[in-house]
Amino acid sequence: MQDEKTLEFLQQLKSLGHYYSEYDYSKVKFLGLSKKVTVIHQKFSTEHSVTPKYMLKGAKCSRLNVLKTLNFEKCKKYVHSLNLKSEKEWIILRQQDKIPYNIPGTPDKFFKRTGEWKGMGDWLGTGRVANYNLEFYSFQKSREIVRKLKFKNVNEWRDKCKSLDKKIPRVPTGTYKNEWISWNDFLGTNNVYSF
Repeated sequence: MQDEKTLEFLQQLKSLGHYYSEYDYSKVKFLGLSKKVTVIHQKFSTEHSVTPKYMLKGAKCSRLNVLKTLNFEKCKKYVHSLNLKSEKEWIILRQQDKIPYNIPGTPDKFFKRTGEWKGMGDWLGTGRVANYNLEFYSFQKSREIVRKLKFKNVNEWRDKCKSLDKKIPRVPTGTYKNEWISWNDFLGTNNVYSF
């Protein structure tokens, strides 16, 4: 049973329209407007620490005031169960408030600090490696492989490069900028410039 001050506070929340049915207020113990209280978000069973002063202004449970975040492996297990195919799908679910608050909304930032972050493909379970994390063959090895494929020009390269081994960069001019000589050199042909 909650004390009289707590019940008065909860009544005041109701009168202001800030008493939300999706919250469990059983752990609220009002000790003053600036002393945080615990509110439970029933949909996600997450506990939140909220200041009564801000609750009276409509403050809600969120990732910012959740008391405990799940560990990396538990978060990842939950996210994998969603069978998401892309970061865009993750962002949409997060924006629709369908991801529990004890799972970070920006896991890359949160788990980078712990050293556990390996990329969005690992997080979602798709296995995709971000382009900036790909490891490519050396310039010499890529050039050797590409020359054996006998591309006639850059247009043919652009049409077919996506089907090549992922360790050969799609934009070799940027990846190999220190070793790069020319498209003629890379493709091993003299009629490269058929744009």
